Amino acid sequence: MTDDLIFQRRALADGITDSEIRRARRSGQLVRIAAGAYVSDAHFAGLDACALHRIRIAAALQSRPPGVVVSHASAALLHDMDVGDIPLERVHLTRNHTSGGGRTAEVHVHAAPFDASDVVVVGGLPVTSAARTVVDTGAYLDVRPGRRGR
Repeated sequence: MTDDLIFQRRALADGITDSEIRRARRSGQLVRIAAGAYVSDAHFAGLDACALHRIRIAAALQSRPPGVVVSHASAALLHDMDVGDIPLERVHLTRNHTSGGGRTAEVHVHAAPFDASDVVVVGGLPVTSAARTVVDTGAYLDVRPGRRGR
């Protein structure tokens, strides 16, 4: 999943300048996926909503401390569950705390205790187990007709 991602900090370490990155973004050669993470325009053109979300998951995890896991609808997608019309605008992550969550336009970090048995590795990423994912996603979504997730 991260093979196609271009991280700004790595590019800078490899000798690419900020101005070169800005120029590539302005010309459309690079498409921003998340803060400091890009893909080529050719790669971006071939992404559907689910594939784009998968790449955004990998990008979001790169900027988080160890111990944060993919959860909720993002985990469901990685578990190859049918996400139907669940919104995929935000990547969902969970940190093993009782407080300290938050959200931006791109990432929702949930704060909720979990055990080691609640975490599995999917595609090299730490993800809530299938059972935990179903419970978390169901609890998060507003299941009233015509309503979408919170």
